[in-house]
Amino acid sequence: MLLIVVAACLGLSAASAESICGGLELVEYEVSRETVETAEETVETIEYEKLTVDQGRTSIKDKVRGWLAEDPVFKDASNTLEIILDVPECKALFDEGYCYYHVGKGRYADIEDVDDLTFGRMKEGVANAQFMGNHICGNLKQCWDGLQLALLADGAFLDAVAVVMADPLKRVEEVMDRLEAKFPEYADYIDQTRDFLEKHEAKSKSEEYADEDWNAIVAFNNITEGMNSFQEWCVESSPSCVDQTAERVGDLLDKLHGEEEEPVCKPATFCEECQDAANEFMEDETLGVPCCLKNVIEKGKELFESWQEEDSYDEAYNIFDDALNQFMEPEDRDRLQKQADCYKDSYDKDIKMCPEEGVAEAEYEEDV
Repeated sequence: MLLIVVAACLGLSAASAESICGGLELVEYEVSRETVETAEETVETIEYEKLTVDQGRTSIKDKVRGWLAEDPVFKDASNTLEIILDVPECKALFDEGYCYYHVGKGRYADIEDVDDLTFGRMKEGVANAQFMGNHICGNLKQCWDGLQLALLADGAFLDAVAVVMADPLKRVEEVMDRLEAKFPEYADYIDQTRDFLEKHEAKSKSEEYADEDWNAIVAFNNITEGMNSFQEWCVESSPSCVDQTAERVGDLLDKLHGEEEEPVCKPATFCEECQDAANEFMEDETLGVPCCLKNVIEKGKELFESWQEEDSYDEAYNIFDDALNQFMEPEDRDRLQKQADCYKDSYDKDIKMCPEEGVAEAEYEEDV
């Protein structure tokens, strides 16, 4: 169900009124990792260090700069991060996004398996999701508007991207080689990815989509169009769509969690233990998905259904299906598919009519 998906993607921890970073003190970073294999077992030892928020942000910046400086394509554009963070709205997103991730990481630190996750734990994160959603709506478009002008003026960055676009697969292979050298513990996964790309004839497809005449302005205009579509969710209203969504998500998570200390209704048992309660929530015309969000979801569904009529959909579906088979155990995949179908069925229970885009939901409800 889409409300729960929103909660799963965004729900982290309680937020302060002014910044998610308010309650964040020291954060842990992995310093080294060592894997020792014996005849009986494989033991992995990870060493961490604690950093302040500012030290943590600086550490990330240093790692990105170092990666770019060592990169055969982007080494001459290693100042790209500075260009991004010189745009005030982009820096604001980076700063809050950093804290959002680490607060959430702490919130779920004791969750070892999907079966341990509860809707009550997710509810604890709705305030952060609400804050971050409004923060994104307030800064993302301005970040991109300023960033694209700066990137268009940076010849080194444009030259690097043009090299990538001329031979995308070669670039993917270079990145995988670097990842394998830097993170040998993930070599098996990287090899699986190579096998997967070869099986699906990635070389011929890369040649098909390669663009030796890549045009930055055309590419950036396409990104701007996507940004404008996202902004539909951010359209000004009172309360904002983010606030409406947060309120409904919170109510739904409360209903699903119930009052039991050890609830049986969890994200992993939705079909078996939760669907009746979710259906009841969605069928209530005063609840369900807020119209401002539902309009965006429905537009996405229309585009997806239109794509399903094209030949490219069958090819993409087969690739995705094969990826699931390669990277997931059959029983895990079957379980995921079953739960996903139940979530979708519950979403479809919300059949209330919504006003046209741009009309505030509260105004619409007064009219009817």
